[in-house]
Amino acid sequence: MKACQRKVFVTSKVNSLEVLEIDGCRRLNCLPMDGLCGLSSLRKLFVQHCDKFTSLSEGLRHLTALEYLKLDGCPELNSLPESIQHLTSLRSLRIWHCKGLASLPNQIGYLTSLSHLKIRYCPNLESLSDGVQILSNLSWLIIEDCPKLKKRCKKERGEDWPKIYSSHPSH
Repeated sequence: MKACQRKVFVTSKVNSLEVLEIDGCRRLNCLPMDGLCGLSSLRKLFVQHCDKFTSLSEGLRHLTALEYLKLDGCPELNSLPESIQHLTSLRSLRIWHCKGLASLPNQIGYLTSLSHLKIRYCPNLESLSDGVQILSNLSWLIIEDCPKLKKRCKKERGEDWPKIYSSHPSH
């Protein structure tokens, strides 16, 4: 879906949909709770350039096959739902240009398959969740242009450095 101006209703079965890209839907404020339950085959979800987007919704729990999640250009997004813990197939999480995001939920620690986490230009993100230290498969953590978070993750001196180093000493 690109640059949608009104509500979009999908009337056909979408249970075999593997990729959903929502781009430029400037009035979209959240994903519908019940609209996600039929997307059992969804592997990739992109939500990009949605100015009013504030929430993924707890319906995220239904996306159990999701492997890749990218949130980009959603300045009003202020948090990730606790139901993110149900995305145990998620391998890559990218959060870019989400100025309103202040924290990550501790439930991120339940993402047992997560190997790539990239956070870029989230100036209000203040700290890493405690859940990051139990991400045993995390092999790639990149934090760019997040001044508050970068300071806390400073090697050997930042308050959040132990969260990264304690279980990932090779980083």
